[in-house]
Amino acid sequence: MNPKALAKNFPVAVIIMMALALRFAYLGQMPLLPDEAYYWLWSRQLDWAYYDHPAGTAILLRLSTVLGGNDEFGIRWLNALLATACVALAISLTQRIYSQKAGLLVGALMAFGAPFLITSRFVYTDTLFLFLLLLNFHSITCLNNPFPRKSEPSGGSFAKLCPFVWFGLSLALLLNTKYTAYLYALGLGVWIVWKHRPLMRDPRFWLAVGIAMLGLIPVLGWNLANDWASLRWQLSHGTSLSPGASLSSGILKQWVANGFHAGAYLTWPLAVIALAGLWPLRRIESQRELHWDNMDSLVWISSIFMFIPIFLSPASSPRNLIPGLLLLLLRAAGHAIDRELWVKKGKTLIFFVFFITALYGFGTVSAIKGFSNPFSSSAASQIRRDVARVEELKKIADFSPPQNILFSIDYTLAAQLHYYTRRPAYTSWGQYKIWGYPMFDNVTLLSFEYLPEKVIDKKLREAFTYVQGPYQLKPGSGEKLPVIFWWEVEGLIWDQARFLETFDFLTLFKDYYEP
Repeated sequence: MNPKALAKNFPVAVIIMMALALRFAYLGQMPLLPDEAYYWLWSRQLDWAYYDHPAGTAILLRLSTVLGGNDEFGIRWLNALLATACVALAISLTQRIYSQKAGLLVGALMAFGAPFLITSRFVYTDTLFLFLLLLNFHSITCLNNPFPRKSEPSGGSFAKLCPFVWFGLSLALLLNTKYTAYLYALGLGVWIVWKHRPLMRDPRFWLAVGIAMLGLIPVLGWNLANDWASLRWQLSHGTSLSPGASLSSGILKQWVANGFHAGAYLTWPLAVIALAGLWPLRRIESQRELHWDNMDSLVWISSIFMFIPIFLSPASSPRNLIPGLLLLLLRAAGHAIDRELWVKKGKTLIFFVFFITALYGFGTVSAIKGFSNPFSSSAASQIRRDVARVEELKKIADFSPPQNILFSIDYTLAAQLHYYTRRPAYTSWGQYKIWGYPMFDNVTLLSFEYLPEKVIDKKLREAFTYVQGPYQLKPGSGEKLPVIFWWEVEGLIWDQARFLETFDFLTLFKDYYEP
């Protein structure tokens, strides 16, 4: 191999190998998170879409478990592999738009950054989304050509058509991962109208748009068959507050709280770099900079649209911001290197930023394992809480009579109960209503202490002829874990629909806190 090529590719190979190691080390040791168990249930019941999201993650998990088995590693390995591929794609994309050094910096931040490690090691809906987003960006670099006549692909018409097909197909798949993809598509449309209007005069572009629109068919078809349940749920985000915000604050305070929550989750070093990536677009002084400017503006616009969930999500989930975070990191790195921050004292600053990012990354992984340290994402403590009760949940299921169904007020518990006890468990969450319920009279009902047990106990005594409980499953000494209450109840008096409506978490919450 050419020594120059080896020197150029060696740092990239090191970053990717480190990313692979950090994502696969001890991958199967941690029990499944509630979200992972819930998505695993999706993969057992494949559909065109689901109440929460489109079907992409379900298909990914089905493939992962078919090839790797149904244990924790089998569920996670393909997600971790895709996450490693995302690092390589992010390096390549940054180098295409900005520079080689900027690509190395983005790759390093992504390989060691805490939020990327979290979504790499646990199966959420974000890794597949990020993978297809980066593929779509790559396709746009082929379409965004300020001098099309001088650099059209050589070969026949097929070679000239491929970039457009790639663009349409990757966008169609992206629309089937999560609903924030629709925000990205909206930002993409704004960019085309603002910066790349000549593209709209190319028939190949409209072919690509047609292919992308095919990606809407599964989601729209599923919603049409299910009374638009998923779309109605997503649209409600814009008008509803989280339970915590509805108690003592308004929408403005919720946004501020979401912002601080996002900083603690994404980790402050990456959040500060991302804010630097919001720096306004610079003025273009020559025609040669047109290609760079077009792609830089797309990164900027897309990142802004991807940050809209911080204002809309009633769950205040910062994970939705990770794609926008990556785009802002990409832009911040590109501009920093472009302004020659790589030289002299600036190089020391960049290495310091990488060191702090890596410190938070390793700190987050160790905090998830139970080692307390000040340098970690706020997600670490939540993840540790989510998996700490698995063995205790198994004991509750063992005590539950076989004729009882397992029912959880908190939908986060139901999927874990199902996976680890191999007994069907239910909740009033929208997706479970779509799947349906068996007829039942006797129930083992579980709830976290987020709702006062007296409220649930009163409702149970109205709904059943015999109520035994509540029993408490307290954490061990020194553990900051929520108490789990459970009841053994028999003889349902109400009809089943009324039971399901009453024992919905949000319904109980509103009845108690918002009389």
